[in-house]
Amino acid sequence: VTAYFFGILAGIFAGFVGIGYRIGSKGKVFPIQTALLLDAIGIVLFSFLGKWQYDMPMEGWLCGIVAGLTQYAAIRLLRMALQKGPLSPAWCAVGLGFVPVLVYCWFFMGEKPTVWQIFSVIATVGAIVAASIGNGKAAGGGHKLESKKAGIFYGILLVVILLFVGIIYIVLKIASFAKY
Repeated sequence: VTAYFFGILAGIFAGFVGIGYRIGSKGKVFPIQTALLLDAIGIVLFSFLGKWQYDMPMEGWLCGIVAGLTQYAAIRLLRMALQKGPLSPAWCAVGLGFVPVLVYCWFFMGEKPTVWQIFSVIATVGAIVAASIGNGKAAGGGHKLESKKAGIFYGILLVVILLFVGIIYIVLKIASFAKY
C-alpha cells in the first residue's frame, strides 16, 4: 500500500513540475534551472540513501554520461518547445519517456510485445504528433502555432524530446543487468 501511495504522490508532483516549467518560462526561470535544483536535491538524497562506489567500470561511467547529456538536451529542447507551443503536448512527450525503453527491450532484450503494446506505442507517438499539429490557442495564454510548418517542427521537437527522455530508462535497464 505504501508503494502505491508514493507512486501516486510522485505522479502528482511530476505533473506540478510541468506547470512549474510553464510558469517559470514566462519569467526569468528557465527549465534548466528548475531541473538543476531538482537534480541537486536528488543527488543529496540518494547520496545518503545509497552507497558510494569508487570501483565502477567504464561502462557505468559511460552510461551515466550518456544519460546525463541526453537529459540535459531534453531540458534544453523542452525550453524550446515551451517557446514554440503549448505545455500539454510537450509535457506528454516528457511523461511518455517509457516508450523508447519498451521498444529497446523488444528489439535488443528479446522481450516479446503483445499486439496491444505495439498499438499503444504507435498511438502514443501519433497522439503527440497530432496534438502538436493542432493550431488552437493553449489555455492560460499559451502559445499558438502559427503555421503548418511550425506544427510539423513542433511535432518533430516533441518526438526528439520523447526519445531523449527515454534514454535514461534504457540506461537504467542496461544497468540493472550490469555486474558492478
